[in-house]
Amino acid sequence: MVVANEWMICRFFKEYPHPDDKQRKELSRELGLEPLQVKFWFQNKRTQMKVLTSSPNIITCLHSRYAVLLYVLMEYHGWMDGCATASSTQMAAGECNS
Repeated sequence: MVVANEWMICRFFKEYPHPDDKQRKELSRELGLEPLQVKFWFQNKRTQMKVLTSSPNIITCLHSRYAVLLYVLMEYHGWMDGCATASSTQMAAGECNS
């Protein structure tokens, strides 16, 4: 999907997360897509939003991913002196003595 189309359909989603057949047909015409493609895009987007907003552990999950990325970055740049045995979570929490 072209960036302009993605922006347009996302903006439409914010206003109408459950478009009816007429809205989907009009949007598909404007985007140059099949109505079925638009229907599936909205279904997928609603599912994605439900998962993101309903997960009580989303902050924990994001924190864990950030901690791992931070660990890899520090290791890559050689900033791991004194932290060779520290876990990524210890690193992110500042529990490492360097």
